[in-house]
Amino acid sequence: MSTRSYIGIEHPNKKIEMVYCHNDGYVSHNGIKLLSFYNNSKAVEKIMKLGCLSFLDNKLTPKKGVEHAFYPKSRQKGVSLFFKRDRGDTDVDSLKWDSLDHFLKEVLKDAWYIEYVYLFKNNRWHLLHKGKFVVLSDLIDNLIDKERNEAWENENTKGA
Repeated sequence: MSTRSYIGIEHPNKKIEMVYCHNDGYVSHNGIKLLSFYNNSKAVEKIMKLGCLSFLDNKLTPKKGVEHAFYPKSRQKGVSLFFKRDRGDTDVDSLKWDSLDHFLKEVLKDAWYIEYVYLFKNNRWHLLHKGKFVVLSDLIDNLIDKERNEAWENENTKGA
């Protein structure tokens, strides 16, 4: 199963830009990757330019001259997978809203399938948590522990 997320930025003019990420949206994956490898507006802008993605990894750009495509045998290790660049999909560009309120009211009411929303705002990553954006680094240890406990419970209660 996929753990879907939005990854986005609040621009200086307060407009919001987001991309959809299909896999591994949980904090112990996407949260850590965003804090570790994409912790400045220039890096986040590169993600927005590449559009919606299947999987976020340590790098955005594959090595030149080496095959990198959507399918496992064609993927470069450690490189993110984008729907447009790596699979040829169309209509997968970043999504834009006039304000954070507009994003929250218009989109999230219909986006029940989105489990995590990451927003780069004021030069820090934030996570939508209990209805408001909070600084991701302040929450990360507790959320990762919670994810691990839930995964353990799921594994140990199968067939019970």
